Amino acid sequence: MLESACLEDNIVAILARLSDEILAVKRILGSIAQNHPAHRAQAIKELMILAGLRNLSAVVEKEIERMPILNDIMDHPVIGRERKLGMAMGERNLVLIQIGTRFGPVPAWAAERIESLAVPELEKLAVRLLHAPTIEDLFG
Repeated sequence: MLESACLEDNIVAILARLSDEILAVKRILGSIAQNHPAHRAQAIKELMILAGLRNLSAVVEKEIERMPILNDIMDHPVIGRERKLGMAMGERNLVLIQIGTRFGPVPAWAAERIESLAVPELEKLAVRLLHAPTIEDLFG
C-alpha cells in the first residue's frame, strides 16, 4: 500500500504491520506533501485518526514538525485550532506549576485570572514571574 500511487492507499498503510514505522510515516507524509494544500489538511487529519489506532500519533506529529512543507497545518480550521488550544493549555499549566513552585498553592483568584489570559499575556506573565517578589505583584 505504501508503493501505491493512490494517496488514500498510502494513508491506510499506517494500519498495516510495518517493519520500520518511522520510514513508513515519512513516506506517507511525503505523499501527502505532494498534494495540493487544500487536500493536505484532510489527508493529515485522516492519517492522525488511523495512526491513533496503532498508537503512532506521536510518531506522526514528530515527523510533521520536521517537514516544513506541512507548516500550513496550523492554519487548518480544525487541526490547527486544536493544536493551538492544546499549546495554550500547556502554557497555562506550566505557568500554574511555576507559580505554585515559587509562591506555594495558587489561590483561586490567580488560577481564574490565568485561565482568562491569551497566550501572549501568559508569556508576559511567565517573564514577570522571574522577578515578582509576591504573587500579588505578579498580577499587579
